Amino acid sequence: MAHPLELKLVRLRRRLRWWMIALGVSRLIAAAVGMVVMLGLVDYLLRFEDRGIRVMLTAALLAVVGWASHRWLYRPATTRLASLDLARRVGRRFPELGDNLPSAIEFLKQSEDNPVAGSPGLRRTVIAEAAADAERIDFMSMLDRRPVARGVLVAVGVCLVAGILLLADTLSCQIAMARLAYPLGEVAWPRKNHLQLVERVTRVARGQPFEIEVVDADGARLPSRVAIHYRSDSPPGESTEEIQPMRLVGATMVARRENVTRPFAYRVEGGDDRRMGWID
Repeated sequence: MAHPLELKLVRLRRRLRWWMIALGVSRLIAAAVGMVVMLGLVDYLLRFEDRGIRVMLTAALLAVVGWASHRWLYRPATTRLASLDLARRVGRRFPELGDNLPSAIEFLKQSEDNPVAGSPGLRRTVIAEAAADAERIDFMSMLDRRPVARGVLVAVGVCLVAGILLLADTLSCQIAMARLAYPLGEVAWPRKNHLQLVERVTRVARGQPFEIEVVDADGARLPSRVAIHYRSDSPPGESTEEIQPMRLVGATMVARRENVTRPFAYRVEGGDDRRMGWID
């Protein structure tokens, strides 16, 4: 049967491990949820269409969660604190124990008839004195509850922010999480802008001007910057592209090109609408 001194250290070690795990869980939750919120907001604001960038965002999330799990959960759960090391920590925390507690723990691990361990009577005296002193001390009081409390508060705060965002815009949160979970998937952000040509111009007489007007198909306000892209074939057969800003005239964006003498293709981009195909 274990000595009462050893039992007190066993209970302290068990409680310390659970406290470290609780701290690790709270830190892991704060890190994981915080990263999801941050990356989701970045994706929401910038509306990434490049799947390579989306893969990098997901990889960053997995890297942070993996590091946090190893650092704050795996290591505390698998690291074993020896009784003698724990006894030394207790002795430093409670100076009235002096060196008796570590010595007593070391003596308890030695057999009575060990010829190199010193006098059995002296060892029993040290053990008895350490046990008597330890009876008056609550080993659990050496545990600092503040880091665990702070960790829990931070985790609750981060989860509260995530919950507020979820309630404020459930659809956007669902899209952001789906894009993080499946970076190669087809989930896309709803477009705010839906550019539409007032008239699809495909023929212009030689030497005459080319002019188009663009509006929002849903009647929404046009973005502040709308550009028209021109693509033409150079003599050697290579394509060249030119980009020009369009002018706001009333409620439409207008582009005009004077004195057309050869064929070209065009397309319009503005705001988050970059899906118009080339028109010859």
